Amino acid sequence: MVSLENIEKYLKDLLGQEVVIDSIQQKEMSGLPLYLTKTYAPYEIDLLGKQIVILKRKMGGNESPGRIAKDIVIIRKHFDKDVAIVLDELASWERKRLIEKQVPFIVPGRQLYLPMLLLDLREHFSRSTVSKQEYLSRAAQHTLLRQILHGDVENRSMADIANLLGYSAMMMTKVRGELVALDLCAVESHGRSRQIVFSILSEQLWSRALPNMRSPVFRKHFLTGEIGGVQLAGPTALARKSSLQPDECSTFAVWKKRYDSVMKENRLVEIETEEGADLIIEEWYYDPRNILDTETVDPLSLYLSLRGNPDERIQIALEEMLEMVPWSKE
Repeated sequence: MVSLENIEKYLKDLLGQEVVIDSIQQKEMSGLPLYLTKTYAPYEIDLLGKQIVILKRKMGGNESPGRIAKDIVIIRKHFDKDVAIVLDELASWERKRLIEKQVPFIVPGRQLYLPMLLLDLREHFSRSTVSKQEYLSRAAQHTLLRQILHGDVENRSMADIANLLGYSAMMMTKVRGELVALDLCAVESHGRSRQIVFSILSEQLWSRALPNMRSPVFRKHFLTGEIGGVQLAGPTALARKSSLQPDECSTFAVWKKRYDSVMKENRLVEIETEEGADLIIEEWYYDPRNILDTETVDPLSLYLSLRGNPDERIQIALEEMLEMVPWSKE
């Protein structure tokens, strides 16, 4: 975790003034909810003549942007001062959400967003970092999502993982190479077997991999008829996982290798536009049931399929859904 000395040095180098971080007395925290005092360590700092409370996460903390925004509202009201959170690292999607919610933050050595001081200094990526911002293959993304939600990919042979996910052993060897190249996993040798090992918790793995992930949707179809035995997807699934109101036309997800058989089994007819359609089917690059065999597709793939949607209601619902993801503890 980042130290107070690192924070002071970063702010001094950035702002050109001496910066001293002071502890906040325990008695000043009296009245704050217990979960907040267990999650954050508050300190006080003078920046450009303004008193600001900065929050350091305690060990194990990994709250979502939505959760942080709610916590800061409570802490700001308690101290009656501006509040900023200090983070060790920040994924691009987390930065975007925090800025959208006007949450001040400091990532020492990398970026700073303090709107109360009119400061917004974004991250500058090195050439080597930018070269890593490439998309995962569909098989690698499938593998990673399975690990994040179930924790059952690591410490297995490539043949076992291939059997679990429905790929060839050769494909899984390529997947392993991708994940290693993007620093998402390590490889350990056990006899003749080389196994994938993940050194961080699932929620952290999701944050780190997110810039390299993309929508699982290959193609959309507007159809007439009725369907059964397939998973809900799109806004229909999101409505089941949040307070979003469902659309009249339901959306479903089908692995693209099964699309033709689903069409025949249900005697569906495709039309050109959504107008007049009874339902929408999304063809997915990977089998959604292999990640989560429930009524709806898994929440992380659902997020990836909708994060580019411009509807503000969708974006609010996605944030709400992410706060309830059952992250694997493996």
